[in-house]
Amino acid sequence: MSSVRKNAMDCDLPELLDLAQELPSDYSWLQSLAELVDVLREDAIQRGKKAAVAEAEAKRIVILIAHYWGGRSVYLPRNDKLRQALRNIQIYHQFDGSNVKQLAARYRLTDVSIYTIIKEQRAIRKAKQPALFGR
Repeated sequence: MSSVRKNAMDCDLPELLDLAQELPSDYSWLQSLAELVDVLREDAIQRGKKAAVAEAEAKRIVILIAHYWGGRSVYLPRNDKLRQALRNIQIYHQFDGSNVKQLAARYRLTDVSIYTIIKEQRAIRKAKQPALFGR
C-alpha cells in the first residue's frame, strides 16, 4: 500500500467526506449521501444546533450509516408505515382490556381493528421472549 493511500485510509472520515465534492458526479450513490446529509443537517438545525455543528453531526451519521450498511440493500419504511407501526405500539401500551371503544374512537379505527392490533402486538412480544427451560 502506498504512503499516500495509507495516509488517506488513516484520515478522519469526516475530513474525507469533505472531499466528496471532487468525486465524479456519475457516482449514483453520491447524490443519495448528499441528500441524507441535507436531511440530517436540517433536522439538527431545527433542534437548535448551530449550522457548523449540524453539518459535522450530519456527516458523521452518514459516514456511520455508509460504514455499517454500505453495500447492503436496506428497506426503510415510508413515513405512513412507520407511523402506523408506532401507533400500534402506542395502542398496545394504552390498552387495558376495557377501553377498546375509547381507543377505537381516539384512533378512528374499528373495535375489530383494535383487537387485531393487540393480538399482533402480543405475538410480536411473545416471539421476542426467550423460551423458558428450552421449550
